Amino acid sequence: MKWFEELGFDYNPFSTESEFAAQFAVGLDEAARELLYFVKSADMAFVEGSKGTGKSVLLHKLAQQSPMAVYFDCAAQPLDVKRLLMRKSNWLKRLFGYLPTGVVLLLDNANNLPQREMDIIKYYYDNNFVASVVFSAGGLRRAKLSKGIIDRIGGRVIKLRQLDEEDAILMVSNRLGSYASLLPAEVVRAIFKEAKRDNSTFLQLCEKVCSEAVNAKAKQASEEHLKAALEKQSGVSGQAAAA
Repeated sequence: MKWFEELGFDYNPFSTESEFAAQFAVGLDEAARELLYFVKSADMAFVEGSKGTGKSVLLHKLAQQSPMAVYFDCAAQPLDVKRLLMRKSNWLKRLFGYLPTGVVLLLDNANNLPQREMDIIKYYYDNNFVASVVFSAGGLRRAKLSKGIIDRIGGRVIKLRQLDEEDAILMVSNRLGSYASLLPAEVVRAIFKEAKRDNSTFLQLCEKVCSEAVNAKAKQASEEHLKAALEKQSGVSGQAAAA
């Protein structure tokens, strides 16, 4: 039995899956409101931020609020805009190849998109098949979007900040709910320091520390449990390097 099952959870509360994380996001409320405004205004927008700042989480959060939104990770597979739009067509429109209208495209990790697909996005947007487009990447300049796309984005760039300690403590509390006392604030701060402000690393380390504590039958995690988790992590990394 996994540590979180022993506590009565049906799922890992520290899952790094973006769709799951969107339910417990912290520090993104203002950005989410701004982005939703852009989408409702039928604009193009860009979300930028370093690794672990919540770009994917923010896009998934928006997808949960917008019935016509389609999320796509451009780093996972090649982008095919027409096929993506068809996801929002009913079976009859798909049968005859008709494109839907009013679709919101949420394009994550939108670096180095093919020129052809950017031209298609621009065409569908200008002709109202696509109501709004949101791109995300580490930075607008580094994304290498076409001039036509950049012109349509204009000044609608949302810059995400890195997680801070108070955000981290609140995130743990939200995820653990009635078991929030399992990870005291001082241990969360120590984990946060080890994670170097990277959201995914922070969540993974929280999971390992909780696992150490529950397996040791402790009511609260301590920095000793963090030390044990880091030692195991270091050992696994060393074995992987040797292999």
